[in-house]
Amino acid sequence: MAEAVGLELLPDALRRNYEVHEWKHACAILRGDFPDEWKDIISLLAQFELRRSWITQRGGRKSKVASGIDEYLYGLGWEKKAFSTQVVVDGVPADAPTHKVDCFRNGVALEIEWNNKDPFYDRDLNNFRLLFDLRAISVGVIITRCDELQEVFDALGRGKSYGSSTTHMSKLLPRIDGGSGGGCPILVFDISKKLYREYKWPARPMTCFAARRDENSPLGPPTRTTRKRTLAAMAFLPKVNCWSGIPDGHLNGWRCYLHPREW
Repeated sequence: MAEAVGLELLPDALRRNYEVHEWKHACAILRGDFPDEWKDIISLLAQFELRRSWITQRGGRKSKVASGIDEYLYGLGWEKKAFSTQVVVDGVPADAPTHKVDCFRNGVALEIEWNNKDPFYDRDLNNFRLLFDLRAISVGVIITRCDELQEVFDALGRGKSYGSSTTHMSKLLPRIDGGSGGGCPILVFDISKKLYREYKWPARPMTCFAARRDENSPLGPPTRTTRKRTLAAMAFLPKVNCWSGIPDGHLNGWRCYLHPREW
């Protein structure tokens, strides 16, 4: 069974909006030993919204969910990471390549599995196990989706594209409970229906983004990463000509103001 110890370290809003599971005290390790990476993951999840257009849009090599998360973390210094590994038998080395990690920084590996075939979980967990045993990573994080989102997909006429053999929570948990992750501490966030949004846009195109750092931001006072954090926050705004359907609010610790003007 997955452990509950440490989940209380997460903000209440995250525990309400995501189904969260941890193994081997992943939360405590992240918060205590990797505070910057912990802060990045918390800020990412706190502002994430699942948009209707990301579900209804067809085609493309990578989903909007995965690319949006990647862009956000890459803007904060994370990277797609390949590891060069070898095994040596009787003095003879042989390459033992591992799979690239979607997002990596400072010993923390994060994978996004939105709508792949469920064997991708085996690949990710095996990668976490190997890299942890080689001391290349200390914690593995997976962001995936709750089973309950199938109701949303069916309602939008996209149910067949998100079938039972694709990546969702009930396919992942038995694998981890069965030991597929080895000794690696693992933290899993499942995107729930509470994060689903249907935006209604006015007919006239407008542009309207301006922001400043909130004095009471949980991220603290402005730093040299100010510009990067602004761009990362903007990655989660809809890529359309009109943004005025979004209410004023906080994005990544910034207070965002929407000032409409003609395009």
